[in-house]
Amino acid sequence: MRRCRILMVENNEDLVQSVGRLLAFEPDLELAGWTASVREAIPRARELQADVLLLDLSLPDGSGFEVLAHAAREAPQLRCILYTGHAGPELAEKAAACGAAGCIAKGADFDLLAGAIRNIFNGAGFQYCR
Repeated sequence: MRRCRILMVENNEDLVQSVGRLLAFEPDLELAGWTASVREAIPRARELQADVLLLDLSLPDGSGFEVLAHAAREAPQLRCILYTGHAGPELAEKAAACGAAGCIAKGADFDLLAGAIRNIFNGAGFQYCR
């Protein structure tokens, strides 16, 4: 079984560390790395051979939607999940329209997050959890 390699694009390092500690208990999921930059997201995903981007909406140098646009042009095989404190039905619809594979609220239970990542990695359709 191949592990899903995840790149977090998030500017809250404490959150990255928390998610990383939880993912360490999941044998099929791996936090491969993180960046806080829109500009670095796709190059870093390539470098780490990431399968899934766990992507914040608000970043210091732009928006998660910019990363979705870059991914669609430069790395269409990369599955992107918008991971935000602002998750709601309207945002989920916009994320799906922009090419995201999912929209997960930062407050969602970790088991829901891990399950959504697995489903997306395994080719399931759009995942929404809040």
